[in-house]
Amino acid sequence: EQTLDTITLFIDTPPNKRTAKDYSITITSKHLKVGLKNHNTYFLDDYFFSSVDTTESTWYIIEKELDDTTDNNTDNNNLLLFELQIILAKQKRGETWLSVLKKDLDGDNTSNSNQSMLLE
Repeated sequence: EQTLDTITLFIDTPPNKRTAKDYSITITSKHLKVGLKNHNTYFLDDYFFSSVDTTESTWYIIEKELDDTTDNNTDNNNLLLFELQIILAKQKRGETWLSVLKKDLDGDNTSNSNQSMLLE
C-alpha cells in the first residue's frame, strides 16, 4: 500500500511465529532485511526503490480475524491469523515508487504487476 508519505508491506506470518521476538528485521535508508531469528537466511533482503527515513519507519505484528464461510463447523468459523506490517516513511515525500524493492524491477520496470502491487 502506498501513500504520498509511506509504503506499507503486509506479510502473512507462519502459524508458529506470532511475536516480534521471532523476527529479525533491519531497516536502513536503502535496504531491508526480514527473516526469522536463529536462521541464516532472510526471506526479504534487497535494496529499496528509493530511500526511506529510518527514524519514521517501523514494523509490528497484528492479529487479524478471518471469517471462514466455507466451513460449516461453527467452532472453526473464525480463524486467527497474524500479519507482519512494515511501514516505510519515504525520504522524498510525494515520490511514487514503482516497486518496494529493486529486485522486483529486474527485467521490465514498467510491469503492471509491480505497479498494481503498490499503486492501488
